[in-house]
Amino acid sequence: MIFAASLCVAALVIGVAAPRYLRPLLSPKLNPSLALSAWTISLILFVLTLAAAPIALITRPGQYIPRLNSLVLTCAESLHNDELPWTSFAELTLVSATIALALRIGFVGSVLVSRHRQQTAQHLAMLKMLCNRQSSEEVPQTIWLESPHPAAYSITAGRGVVVATEGLSALTPQQQRAVLAHERAHLRGKHHQLVLFAEILGAALPFVPLCRQAPAWFRVLTELTADHCAAREFGPDAVRSALVRAADWDRGSRNDPPSKAFRPSTALSDRIHWLDTMPDRGHVSSAASYPVGAMLSALPGLLVIGAGFSSFALYCLTRLQ
Repeated sequence: MIFAASLCVAALVIGVAAPRYLRPLLSPKLNPSLALSAWTISLILFVLTLAAAPIALITRPGQYIPRLNSLVLTCAESLHNDELPWTSFAELTLVSATIALALRIGFVGSVLVSRHRQQTAQHLAMLKMLCNRQSSEEVPQTIWLESPHPAAYSITAGRGVVVATEGLSALTPQQQRAVLAHERAHLRGKHHQLVLFAEILGAALPFVPLCRQAPAWFRVLTELTADHCAAREFGPDAVRSALVRAADWDRGSRNDPPSKAFRPSTALSDRIHWLDTMPDRGHVSSAASYPVGAMLSALPGLLVIGAGFSSFALYCLTRLQ
């Protein structure tokens, strides 16, 4: 019961407070993949701690720790029997609520994933009918559309597909490579899957601040991370100038349907600001983003679990003396 209660409190802290303590990671002076990693791992930890609580109630892991029941478990048993007779009802409620939440996440996830796959397949079939040419020998495959608007986007069909317009020929070769590198970074980093994961939790658990805010944050962070990857490879100037050229074309073709379809979701001014303030070398490299993000995300939950065990052990020591 102690471990399960600590897990529940940890899930509550992560679900409610994570958007606040993760906010400082969104800084142009830091690699945006660090913030993306921290948000991803926080969502995973929230789901895992939520699922682990009823498992801990059923398996009782404390009974397998040698000599622990000589003090703490003895105190816990006396509290369960004498002072806290409602713990059985609380355990049943916790298990039932967690199962209900898991079923809801599973149902919403299956619906959204099925819809995403269907829409992606239909979209890819339409693109192949409309495409001007395609380079199937490349990985990911690139499909070219006949449009004067210089733009590109990517979809997660098969091993990934980059969709680009012939209007990219209006850009310099360096700008063209930067635009395509941005889209390949989305596919390489599984950004589409991360956004879908956030959307599933946001739709299933909108009453949890972390889940409710995650889709919007993931859309912003994936764009900034892809910009960062392209800028590392071809320079911030190439990415910035390509964005400005596409935006200039947008202003002159706002009633053009292809132009509307290619417009990025993240504000152009924000992306350019990040590119302008991007340091020559970030404080945290892309390779170190996941371990550092995992540490920052897991620390609050671990502190809560440790504080729960310490408080209970201290109470038992005081009570048994």
